[in-house]
Amino acid sequence: MKLSVIIPTYKDDERLQKCVEVLEQQVRDHSVEIIVVDNAGDTALREMLKRHLHTSYLAETKPGSYAARNAGLRVASGDVIAFTDSDCLPEMDWVAQIFRLVHSSDADIFAGRVIVFPQNPDAVTSWEIADMIFGFPIERRVNGRGGGVTANLVARRSAFDAIGQFDGDVLSGADMEWCMLARRRGLKLVYNGGLAVRHPARRRREDYLVKAKRVAGAMAERFREEDLAKHVFRHLTRLALPPLRDWITAAGDANFSFTNKLRGIWARTVFHYYIKWQILRYLLCPTLQKERR
Repeated sequence: MKLSVIIPTYKDDERLQKCVEVLEQQVRDHSVEIIVVDNAGDTALREMLKRHLHTSYLAETKPGSYAARNAGLRVASGDVIAFTDSDCLPEMDWVAQIFRLVHSSDADIFAGRVIVFPQNPDAVTSWEIADMIFGFPIERRVNGRGGGVTANLVARRSAFDAIGQFDGDVLSGADMEWCMLARRRGLKLVYNGGLAVRHPARRRREDYLVKAKRVAGAMAERFREEDLAKHVFRHLTRLALPPLRDWITAAGDANFSFTNKLRGIWARTVFHYYIKWQILRYLLCPTLQKERR
């Protein structure tokens, strides 16, 4: 069995270098190729990656991480395809876990755990707390018939043969859509908490709101193809209501003090109203989509 690890990147050389170094240490006797797909066409990055025996460089001019992942898929030679991001740090047994899971399970797709961590544990911001509580609820999504995310996703090549590639025209959410389509087609997706990567929390409000715009734009594109009036009404209603489910989730998280739960709830509530407002703007004024690109 051969494993292809695909990592999209865009002007993130320092964190990408750490990610690749962690993966190179894990290759050992395994049959593994690491494919870095660069949306920036960075010549310096290409030269830097030449130092890594198992890593290759590929440039993709079409913007977007899913377009980059699709480019990696087209050249990958593995029977199993794994995805992570340039800002992630796979745990030191990540590759070994993938081989173990593939050999011991009949699942087609494996969604792994994403551990969100703060930049400075002694000075955690409210936005980081919100990201640690709400950022990657992978297990809950998989159990709720949702999907995994490409920060930590593994699939057999046969799954892509059956479903096709990601939607390379969107900037957010194509991994979830692909997973849910796979499940509708009868493929088996499972969550495994032992398959883990670490992801830095978004520290600043600006980082969180950039994410909100990207996610809102992708959702609006999908909603506009369905019943526009229904989705406008739904998000007007949600804009008028507080995110009570998120408040309950935060209240039940044993990893944070009462004060930090309140800080996380405050940041998440700001995010909730901002993203609903952005969805409505993009639904009603499609030309505003251009500001995300």
